[in-house]
Amino acid sequence: MSELNYINSKKNIILYLGLILTLGLSLRFYYLPYDVPIATDGFYSFVYAAKTVFEGNLPVGYGTTNTGWANFLALFFSLSDTSDPFYLMQIQRSLSVILSSLTIIPAFFIFRKFVNVRWALFGCLLLIIEPRLLMSSLEGINYQLFFLLFVLVIALFLTKLTLFLSFGCIACATLVRYEGLLLLIPLSTMYFLKFKDRKSVVKFLGMIFIVIIILAPISVLRIQATESFCYETSFGIRCGDDGSTHAILAGPRFLSHTLNAVSGQEVSETAIDLFNENNENNEKTDNYAVLFVNKIIVSFSALLKFIGLALIPYFAFFVLYNIILRIKNKKSIKLDWDKKMIVFTASIMFLPALYAYMRGIEEIRYVLIIIPLVCILSISWTNSISEKISKNLGVIIILMVLV
Repeated sequence: MSELNYINSKKNIILYLGLILTLGLSLRFYYLPYDVPIATDGFYSFVYAAKTVFEGNLPVGYGTTNTGWANFLALFFSLSDTSDPFYLMQIQRSLSVILSSLTIIPAFFIFRKFVNVRWALFGCLLLIIEPRLLMSSLEGINYQLFFLLFVLVIALFLTKLTLFLSFGCIACATLVRYEGLLLLIPLSTMYFLKFKDRKSVVKFLGMIFIVIIILAPISVLRIQATESFCYETSFGIRCGDDGSTHAILAGPRFLSHTLNAVSGQEVSETAIDLFNENNENNEKTDNYAVLFVNKIIVSFSALLKFIGLALIPYFAFFVLYNIILRIKNKKSIKLDWDKKMIVFTASIMFLPALYAYMRGIEEIRYVLIIIPLVCILSISWTNSISEKISKNLGVIIILMVLV
């Protein structure tokens, strides 16, 4: 058996994936702060999950936005000793670490659509030791479950055989972080670009139905738990929050009020309060045009800055080297349906980042969603270079050691 066939055999693919998974788990558990309680965003998830277990239902009076991770934790808390909060926190961190490492499994199938097995495995290595994903998995926050579901959605959609399950994962991702609902935009668009017959329309309606039957009952429970929470909408005062709709509409509403002010239209006191409330720097101003333009500039500047930081320490080398080689060899990246789908999805998922940066919330976490795309760019060499390196196991080992 040749070396390449040896790598490509299913048994050995599982072996190599297992080794990469073991490496990722080992690194994470090595750095896991066993003697430090959770004090970041994960603390709210811990409290919400614990309250869910103690009360036997969703806690009344608590916000329900992005509580899918807490609901997931509650399943494991209910099977554990709830008398020791510190022990429960370790369960939370451990689950986050495990989910973070398992992301390489669906990621492998994404990479395999673009490169051979050896480079797909190398992409999994790049993904599992990415330092920011690694460190955020130690905090016990909801991002790791959301990131896993996001990668799973893309992997299932690209196979084209499990589209219903892909849309089901969109619903689950929405429960974890409300921006998961935005995935309906690129997936629906790319679906109709690929499938245009009448049967495909009926199939699409079935996939949307899957999303609804997952979100609807949980949304009802969330609304019942937050009946005391009332807010103003275009249709009047509404009480109860489903955890997704209100958060999703907050962005367009904020932009709408701001654009109305910029265009010189009359703005209500509610719009003024909303604009100033979303201004993290507490700059109360009537000069909306100047402030809005500045915020757009700051938002895109922050986006570019954090994308650049996300490429450090090793993605920058692989991406730039790949681009330089293609320019040198006059080889452009041809965007087929799969690549267009990845790029379009990543672009849509930048919207929450731009909105957050416009509000002054500068966190790199919002741009880490493009890491799978960056991994693809890092391993998608030209055919000649890819084959030349793939045949030399020593070069692969050197690259792994350097990373």
